[in-house]
Amino acid sequence: MAKLQWTGIYIPALEKPMDLDRDGTPDVLFYDASRPEPTVEGVTKVKLGGAKNSQTMTADNHLQWGITMNRMWYDDGKQYLYPIPSSALVLNNQLGQNQGWEK
Repeated sequence: MAKLQWTGIYIPALEKPMDLDRDGTPDVLFYDASRPEPTVEGVTKVKLGGAKNSQTMTADNHLQWGITMNRMWYDDGKQYLYPIPSSALVLNNQLGQNQGWEK
C-alpha cells in the first residue's frame, strides 16, 4: 500500500468566517495573529500555531494539523482504535468493545 502525504485542508483566507459543513452558516475562523473582533455568534475562532496547537499553514493555503507529530501508519491501512468508554457501553448495550480492549 502506498503511503500518501497529507496536505491538509484548503483555507482560502485567514480571519474570515468559513462554512465548513456547507449548511449556509459560518462555523470557524482561523487566525494567526491577535484574536479578531468582533465575535460572530456560532463561529469558533482557532489560533494557528502556538504552544498548545500544532497547526501550520502552507504557502498554498493548506492548513495542516500535527504534521510534526510522528505518526504510525500500518500496512493494512487501519489504525489502532481506542477503547470505547465504559459509560457509552452502559448507555447502549448494542455497542461492543473495540478489538483488543475486551476485559
